[in-house]
Amino acid sequence: MFGYMQWKPEGRPRIDLKPEMIGGATFLTLEVQGGSRRLRRRVSRAVADMERAGIRRCVMPPKWPEEWRGGMLPVEEQGLRQTVFPQLLDRYCQERGLDLQDAAVLLSAPAADRQVWTTADLLARRSRYLILSVADGEELRRELLRRYGIAAVTGGRRPALQVCFDRPRESVPALLLGPDCTRRQNVIYELPPSLLTRLGEREPSSQLVSALWESGALPAEDIRVKSLGFPA
Repeated sequence: MFGYMQWKPEGRPRIDLKPEMIGGATFLTLEVQGGSRRLRRRVSRAVADMERAGIRRCVMPPKWPEEWRGGMLPVEEQGLRQTVFPQLLDRYCQERGLDLQDAAVLLSAPAADRQVWTTADLLARRSRYLILSVADGEELRRELLRRYGIAAVTGGRRPALQVCFDRPRESVPALLLGPDCTRRQNVIYELPPSLLTRLGEREPSSQLVSALWESGALPAEDIRVKSLGFPA
């Protein structure tokens, strides 16, 4: 189960911690109203109660005060982004007017795990040149050459796009698929109207979409990538 944190700085100080059904999944929600410093101790106790309930990851607003976090971590999105990567790639090409058949793409990762292989396979089929910066990636290079006749090189050509499971290089637009991708690159998703109705006034943030997908309440096929930002 995930946590869900909500803070309204204005209004009479109030704290409410309760289980709640959001979009078909159960969350332990912590709603805080007011900006008084006197709330700090009460919020800390509520966060400790969440930890005792086994909650470690929360849908957390960007402006949630650092001193109220305790041991909570925001929901990360790398699993969802890796799953919808074909859509992310399509959206990038549409927004930038890029034809991958005439372009080079850089794929970087700290290790050649299963998801990196899947991503490399897609990029080898979609792009003209694939530049690999993957630790222990020699077997992957040989497989791409055997499968598609593409020689995945290590440099020598400027990429039009980098796909990163680690930190991106400067000056090249990037799609981020690794840890910390939520903080470094914003993705806006389009959801079915029926789900938006069930969410009510709650914002369908990328963290919430990821939590619903991971909990099994939102199938990947119902998620559409609407727009994405690019790290500076």
